[in-house]
Amino acid sequence: SKWGLALKFLNEMKEKGFETLEVEKDKSVSKSSLTSRSRSSTLEHQTSGGWQAAYREFVEGMKSSKESFKRFVLGEKKRGMGTGCGWRQTLQLFEDIKAAGFRPDTQTFNILIQAMRIDPRGSQWQRALTLFDEMKAARVQPDKNTYSYLIRALAAAPGGSQWEIAEKVFEQMKKNGLEPNAFTYSILIHAMALAPGGSQWERAIALVEEMVEKGVKPDAYTFTNLIHAMANVAGGSQWEKAIDCFHQMKRSRVDPSQFTYSALISALDKAEEGSRWEEALLLYEEMRAGG
Repeated sequence: SKWGLALKFLNEMKEKGFETLEVEKDKSVSKSSLTSRSRSSTLEHQTSGGWQAAYREFVEGMKSSKESFKRFVLGEKKRGMGTGCGWRQTLQLFEDIKAAGFRPDTQTFNILIQAMRIDPRGSQWQRALTLFDEMKAARVQPDKNTYSYLIRALAAAPGGSQWEIAEKVFEQMKKNGLEPNAFTYSILIHAMALAPGGSQWERAIALVEEMVEKGVKPDAYTFTNLIHAMANVAGGSQWEKAIDCFHQMKRSRVDPSQFTYSALISALDKAEEGSRWEEALLLYEEMRAGG
Protein backbone atom coordinates (compact mmCIF):
# COMPACT_ATOMS: atom_id res chain seq x y z
CA SER A 1 0.00 0.00 0.00
CA LYS A 2 1.02 3.64 -0.41
CA TRP A 3 1.11 4.31 3.32
CA GLY A 4 3.30 1.26 3.72
CA LEU A 5 5.73 2.84 1.26
CA ALA A 6 5.53 6.08 3.24
CA LEU A 7 6.47 4.14 6.37
CA LYS A 8 9.46 2.72 4.50
CA PHE A 9 10.42 6.23 3.42
CA LEU A 10 10.18 7.64 6.94
CA ASN A 11 12.32 4.80 8.26
CA GLU A 12 14.87 5.60 5.57
CA MET A 13 14.84 9.21 6.76
CA LYS A 14 15.59 8.02 10.27
CA GLU A 15 18.40 5.75 9.11
CA LYS A 16 19.99 8.62 7.19
CA GLY A 17 20.01 10.79 10.29
CA PHE A 18 16.98 13.01 9.73
CA GLU A 19 15.49 13.21 13.21
CA THR A 20 12.58 15.54 12.42
CA LEU A 21 9.79 15.11 9.96
CA GLU A 22 8.68 18.41 8.49
CA VAL A 23 5.87 18.23 5.96
CA GLU A 24 3.99 21.41 5.11
CA LYS A 25 0.68 20.46 3.61
CA ASP A 26 0.33 21.61 -0.02
CA LYS A 27 3.51 23.70 0.29
CA SER A 28 7.18 23.19 -0.44
CA VAL A 29 9.03 20.78 1.82
CA SER A 30 11.94 21.54 4.13
CA LYS A 31 15.54 21.37 2.99
CA SER A 32 16.13 18.16 4.98
CA SER A 33 13.03 16.59 3.45
CA LEU A 34 14.16 17.54 -0.05
CA THR A 35 17.53 15.99 0.64
CA SER A 36 15.85 12.89 1.98
CA ARG A 37 13.59 12.72 -1.08
CA SER A 38 16.55 12.86 -3.43
CA ARG A 39 18.15 10.00 -1.53
CA SER A 40 14.93 8.01 -1.43
CA SER A 41 13.61 8.51 -4.94
CA THR A 42 12.27 4.95 -5.07
CA LEU A 43 9.21 5.95 -3.08
CA GLU A 44 8.38 8.86 -5.39
CA HIS A 45 8.63 6.65 -8.46
CA GLN A 46 6.31 4.10 -6.86
CA THR A 47 3.55 6.54 -5.95
CA SER A 48 1.49 8.44 -8.47
CA GLY A 49 1.20 11.64 -6.44
CA GLY A 50 4.76 11.89 -5.14
CA TRP A 51 5.85 11.27 -1.57
CA GLN A 52 3.71 14.11 -0.13
CA ALA A 53 0.61 12.30 -1.35
CA ALA A 54 1.98 9.04 0.03
CA TYR A 55 2.59 10.71 3.37
CA ARG A 56 -0.96 12.06 3.47
CA GLU A 57 -2.22 8.55 2.85
CA PHE A 58 0.21 7.30 5.49
CA VAL A 59 -1.32 9.78 7.97
CA GLU A 60 -4.79 8.49 7.08
CA GLY A 61 -3.58 4.94 7.70
CA MET A 62 -2.13 5.89 11.08
CA LYS A 63 -5.34 7.73 11.96
CA SER A 64 -7.50 4.68 11.26
CA SER A 65 -5.29 1.98 12.81
CA LYS A 66 -3.98 2.31 16.37
CA GLU A 67 -2.02 -0.90 15.97
CA SER A 68 -0.17 0.57 12.98
CA PHE A 69 0.44 3.77 14.95
CA LYS A 70 1.80 1.78 17.88
CA ARG A 71 4.02 -0.33 15.63
CA PHE A 72 5.44 2.75 13.93
CA VAL A 73 6.05 4.66 17.18
CA LEU A 74 7.42 1.88 19.38
CA GLY A 75 8.81 -0.58 16.85
CA GLU A 76 8.24 -4.30 16.55
CA LYS A 77 8.16 -6.10 19.89
CA LYS A 78 10.32 -8.91 18.61
CA ARG A 79 13.05 -6.40 17.83
CA GLY A 80 12.91 -4.83 21.25
CA MET A 81 12.06 -1.36 22.51
CA GLY A 82 13.77 1.63 20.98
CA THR A 83 13.33 0.52 17.36
CA GLY A 84 10.46 2.90 16.65
CA CYS A 85 10.52 6.24 14.86
CA GLY A 86 11.91 8.42 17.67
CA TRP A 87 10.16 10.94 19.89
CA ARG A 88 10.48 13.90 17.49
CA GLN A 89 8.88 12.03 14.62
CA THR A 90 6.30 10.63 17.03
CA LEU A 91 5.16 14.10 18.10
CA GLN A 92 5.17 15.35 14.50
CA LEU A 93 3.04 12.42 13.39
CA PHE A 94 0.70 12.96 16.34
CA GLU A 95 0.14 16.59 15.32
CA ASP A 96 -0.45 15.54 11.70
CA ILE A 97 -3.02 12.87 12.51
CA LYS A 98 -4.83 15.29 14.86
CA ALA A 99 -4.92 17.86 12.04
CA ALA A 100 -6.45 15.13 9.86
CA GLY A 101 -9.33 14.75 12.31
CA PHE A 102 -8.00 12.04 14.63
CA ARG A 103 -9.29 12.12 18.20
CA PRO A 104 -6.74 10.51 20.53
CA ASP A 105 -7.95 8.11 23.20
CA THR A 106 -6.31 6.53 26.25
CA GLN A 107 -4.39 3.96 24.21
CA THR A 108 -3.00 6.68 21.93
CA PHE A 109 -1.70 8.75 24.83
CA ASN A 110 -0.23 5.63 26.41
CA ILE A 111 1.72 4.94 23.22
CA LEU A 112 2.96 8.53 23.10
CA ILE A 113 4.06 8.58 26.74
CA GLN A 114 5.90 5.30 26.22
CA ALA A 115 7.69 6.83 23.25
CA MET A 116 8.96 9.72 25.39
CA ARG A 117 10.94 7.20 27.46
CA ILE A 118 12.79 5.81 24.46
CA ASP A 119 15.86 7.99 24.05
CA PRO A 120 19.45 6.77 24.54
CA ARG A 121 20.31 10.09 26.22
CA GLY A 122 17.54 9.77 28.79
CA SER A 123 13.79 10.13 28.63
CA GLN A 124 11.88 13.19 27.45
CA TRP A 125 10.11 13.28 30.79
CA GLN A 126 8.93 16.91 30.52
CA ARG A 127 7.19 16.10 27.24
CA ALA A 128 5.65 13.01 28.83
CA LEU A 129 4.17 15.25 31.53
CA THR A 130 2.93 17.69 28.88
CA LEU A 131 1.18 14.83 27.07
CA PHE A 132 -0.36 13.73 30.36
CA ASP A 133 -1.68 17.27 30.94
CA GLU A 134 -3.01 17.40 27.37
CA MET A 135 -4.73 14.08 27.94
CA LYS A 136 -6.53 15.38 31.02
CA ALA A 137 -7.42 18.66 29.31
CA ALA A 138 -9.03 16.65 26.49
CA ARG A 139 -11.01 14.71 29.12
CA VAL A 140 -9.38 11.44 28.12
CA GLN A 141 -9.33 9.14 31.15
CA PRO A 142 -5.89 7.81 32.19
CA ASP A 143 -5.70 4.12 33.10
CA LYS A 144 -3.15 2.10 35.08
CA ASN A 145 -0.87 1.86 32.09
CA THR A 146 -0.87 5.63 31.63
CA TYR A 147 0.41 6.22 35.16
CA SER A 148 2.88 3.34 34.92
CA TYR A 149 4.37 4.57 31.63
CA LEU A 150 4.62 8.11 32.98
CA ILE A 151 6.43 6.94 36.13
CA ARG A 152 8.74 4.89 33.92
CA ALA A 153 9.60 7.97 31.86
CA LEU A 154 10.32 9.88 35.07
CA ALA A 155 12.56 7.06 36.28
CA ALA A 156 14.60 7.25 33.06
CA ALA A 157 15.26 11.00 33.27
CA PRO A 158 18.79 12.03 32.24
CA GLY A 159 21.07 12.67 35.21
CA GLY A 160 18.94 10.62 37.58
CA SER A 161 15.26 9.94 38.12
CA GLN A 162 12.61 12.53 38.85
CA TRP A 163 11.56 10.42 41.82
CA GLU A 164 9.68 13.16 43.68
CA ILE A 165 7.41 13.83 40.69
CA ALA A 166 7.05 10.07 40.15
CA GLU A 167 5.90 9.71 43.75
CA LYS A 168 3.28 12.45 43.24
CA VAL A 169 2.03 10.75 40.06
CA PHE A 170 1.77 7.49 42.01
CA GLU A 171 -0.28 9.16 44.76
CA GLN A 172 -2.51 10.81 42.16
CA MET A 173 -3.11 7.40 40.61
CA LYS A 174 -4.33 6.00 43.93
CA LYS A 175 -6.40 9.10 44.64
CA ASN A 176 -8.19 8.58 41.32
CA GLY A 177 -9.22 5.08 42.40
CA LEU A 178 -6.68 3.06 40.40
CA GLU A 179 -4.90 0.39 42.42
CA PRO A 180 -1.22 0.00 41.47
CA ASN A 181 -0.12 -3.44 40.32
CA ALA A 182 3.29 -5.09 40.73
CA PHE A 183 4.62 -3.37 37.61
CA THR A 184 3.68 0.11 38.86
CA TYR A 185 5.24 -0.50 42.27
CA SER A 186 8.35 -1.94 40.65
CA ILE A 187 8.99 0.99 38.34
CA LEU A 188 8.49 3.46 41.20
CA ILE A 189 11.05 1.45 43.21
CA HIS A 190 13.27 1.68 40.12
CA ALA A 191 12.86 5.47 40.23
CA MET A 192 13.94 5.43 43.89
CA ALA A 193 16.99 3.36 42.94
CA LEU A 194 18.04 5.90 40.29
CA ALA A 195 17.59 9.04 42.41
CA PRO A 196 20.33 11.59 41.73
CA GLY A 197 22.95 11.76 44.47
CA GLY A 198 22.12 8.30 45.77
CA SER A 199 19.09 6.06 45.99
CA GLN A 200 16.04 6.65 48.14
CA TRP A 201 16.43 3.14 49.54
CA GLU A 202 14.26 3.63 52.62
CA ARG A 203 11.36 4.77 50.44
CA ALA A 204 11.96 1.73 48.22
CA ILE A 205 11.62 -0.59 51.25
CA ALA A 206 8.44 1.23 52.33
CA LEU A 207 6.95 0.67 48.87
CA VAL A 208 7.58 -3.08 49.03
CA GLU A 209 6.01 -3.18 52.49
CA GLU A 210 2.98 -1.28 51.18
CA MET A 211 2.48 -3.59 48.23
CA VAL A 212 2.66 -6.67 50.45
CA GLU A 213 0.10 -5.13 52.83
CA LYS A 214 -2.22 -4.55 49.87
CA GLY A 215 -1.85 -8.14 48.67
CA VAL A 216 0.29 -7.31 45.63
CA LYS A 217 2.97 -9.97 45.25
CA PRO A 218 6.50 -8.74 44.51
CA ASP A 219 8.03 -10.37 41.44
CA ALA A 220 11.60 -10.68 40.14
CA TYR A 221 11.50 -7.15 38.73
CA THR A 222 10.41 -5.80 42.13
CA PHE A 223 13.18 -7.54 44.07
CA THR A 224 15.82 -6.66 41.49
CA ASN A 225 14.94 -2.96 41.65
CA LEU A 226 14.92 -3.09 45.45
CA ILE A 227 18.40 -4.64 45.51
CA HIS A 228 19.51 -2.06 42.98
CA ALA A 229 18.32 0.64 45.41
CA MET A 230 20.48 -0.93 48.12
CA ALA A 231 23.49 -0.87 45.79
CA ASN A 232 23.12 2.81 44.87
CA VAL A 233 23.16 4.31 48.37
CA ALA A 234 25.31 7.43 48.67
CA GLY A 235 28.50 6.78 50.64
CA GLY A 236 28.36 3.01 50.29
CA SER A 237 25.80 0.33 49.67
CA GLN A 238 23.39 -1.26 52.12
CA TRP A 239 24.83 -4.64 51.18
CA GLU A 240 23.48 -6.52 54.20
CA LYS A 241 19.94 -5.40 53.43
CA ALA A 242 20.53 -6.33 49.79
CA ILE A 243 21.41 -9.88 50.87
CA ASP A 244 18.31 -9.96 53.09
CA CYS A 245 16.21 -8.97 50.05
CA PHE A 246 17.83 -11.73 48.01
CA HIS A 247 17.02 -14.35 50.65
CA GLN A 248 13.47 -13.03 50.97
CA MET A 249 13.13 -13.38 47.22
CA LYS A 250 14.14 -17.03 47.37
CA ARG A 251 11.83 -17.69 50.33
CA SER A 252 9.01 -16.22 48.27
CA ARG A 253 9.89 -18.74 45.51
CA VAL A 254 10.69 -15.98 43.06
CA ASP A 255 13.56 -16.98 40.80
CA PRO A 256 16.35 -14.41 40.57
CA SER A 257 17.38 -13.28 37.10
CA GLN A 258 20.84 -12.36 35.87
CA PHE A 259 19.89 -8.74 36.54
CA THR A 260 19.15 -9.67 40.17
CA TYR A 261 22.58 -11.24 40.60
CA SER A 262 24.20 -8.26 38.89
CA ALA A 263 22.49 -5.81 41.27
CA LEU A 264 23.50 -7.86 44.31
CA ILE A 265 27.11 -8.20 43.15
CA SER A 266 27.15 -4.42 42.64
CA ALA A 267 25.90 -3.93 46.22
CA LEU A 268 28.68 -6.15 47.55
CA ASP A 269 31.28 -4.33 45.49
CA LYS A 270 30.12 -0.92 46.78
CA ALA A 271 30.22 -1.79 50.49
CA GLU A 272 31.27 1.22 52.56
CA GLU A 273 34.10 -0.69 54.26
CA GLY A 274 35.42 -1.95 50.94
CA SER A 275 34.47 -4.47 48.28
CA ARG A 276 33.23 -7.82 49.53
CA TRP A 277 34.66 -9.48 46.46
CA GLU A 278 34.78 -13.02 47.88
CA GLU A 279 31.02 -13.08 48.46
CA ALA A 280 30.49 -11.43 45.08
CA LEU A 281 32.57 -14.17 43.45
CA LEU A 282 30.47 -16.88 45.11
CA LEU A 283 27.31 -15.24 43.80
CA TYR A 284 28.80 -15.05 40.35
CA GLU A 285 29.56 -18.78 40.43
CA GLU A 286 26.01 -19.46 41.67
CA MET A 287 24.62 -17.43 38.78
CA ARG A 288 26.73 -19.32 36.24
CA ALA A 289 25.73 -22.68 37.73
CA GLY A 290 22.09 -21.70 37.45
CA GLY A 291 22.46 -20.98 33.76
